[in-house]
Amino acid sequence: MILSDFSRGRGAFAEYTKVSADLVWKVPDNTLAHEEAAIFGCAFWTSVQALFHPARLNMTEPPEKVKGEEWAFIYGGSSFVGMYALQLAHLAGYKVVTVASPKNWDLCKSLRADAVFDYKDPDVTKKIKDITENTLHLTFDTISQLSSQSISVNSFSPGGGKAIVIQPPQKEAEAIRSDVHIQPTLIYTSLGRQFELISTFPSSHEDRQHMAKFLKKVPGFVSAGLIKPNPVKLWDGGLDGVNAGLDYMRKGKNSGEKLVYRISA
Repeated sequence: MILSDFSRGRGAFAEYTKVSADLVWKVPDNTLAHEEAAIFGCAFWTSVQALFHPARLNMTEPPEKVKGEEWAFIYGGSSFVGMYALQLAHLAGYKVVTVASPKNWDLCKSLRADAVFDYKDPDVTKKIKDITENTLHLTFDTISQLSSQSISVNSFSPGGGKAIVIQPPQKEAEAIRSDVHIQPTLIYTSLGRQFELISTFPSSHEDRQHMAKFLKKVPGFVSAGLIKPNPVKLWDGGLDGVNAGLDYMRKGKNSGEKLVYRISA
């Protein structure tokens, strides 16, 4: 499995694509359907980078387990990134609290969240502090709007900590507490070369090295059933059906699942 690459000569809408050998992993036999394997891309990699990279949250990396009881907060547990983050944090031995719409609470719990609250609840930060006994210092915000960053920052225990976000930090959220560091992460840095995306991002050998090392462990996690694919909604029509799928998402019907298309050459 690979992360789609957007550099020249490496497009994804093709029968074959060029990939870097150290950034792929073999899907174990008799484990995942093609549709399930196809979704172990950006969302999964982003969660790995955000949680375990030494320059991000630097959480204990599986198969090792964190010592003692330690909480991690995943904002947006039913987002596609959030669903993988729940599984990975649990796999590393953390107790995990998340927020999501009530309709997705059972989904989050099935992915090993220990506690789930409604992100629209005006008392949500108090509930997070209560369940974590006011010990929280690790947060991964998979939505990263002002509202989510504000809830994340306000949920930290005394002494603060670090919140990793996938969008730019909001100044208003940064101003809430000086002891909480909000830091963005962008998965394409793990490709290990310079790229352009609004601005220029320099190459990062460290990001690539970390991801390549982690990916070697993924087949074992999948074979053992320790990581499972997020929910898939298979959409008919191949590339011709993409517009209908986009309209489905525009109408807000897509929740807790990924649309996947079968493309025949």
